[in-house]
Amino acid sequence: MLGDEVVAQVLAGPEKSPVSAQVRAVLPLLAKVTQTPDQVGADDIDAVRAAGVSDAQLDDALAVAYLFNIINRMADALGFRIPTAASFASSARFLLKRGYK
Repeated sequence: MLGDEVVAQVLAGPEKSPVSAQVRAVLPLLAKVTQTPDQVGADDIDAVRAAGVSDAQLDDALAVAYLFNIINRMADALGFRIPTAASFASSARFLLKRGYK
């Protein structure tokens, strides 16, 4: 698990965060796909590949981003409530112990 500190560092600026070079390369692409998808081009993909991200890894990252974008938009449209930090922590412990079965 990354922990709150690492997540905060990534959110503050992935370029200086303590994650792999591949993750640092993918995060700006995912932000661009989410915020300005019409501006994503081949050069964005080439930059991620140049950082050593395979096409399979890129496909996985994009699939996760797409799913979260859909879920977030549906949650916003339907007025879902955001669980408390304690609820998230409890869910995380459950999933770490039992998995997604």
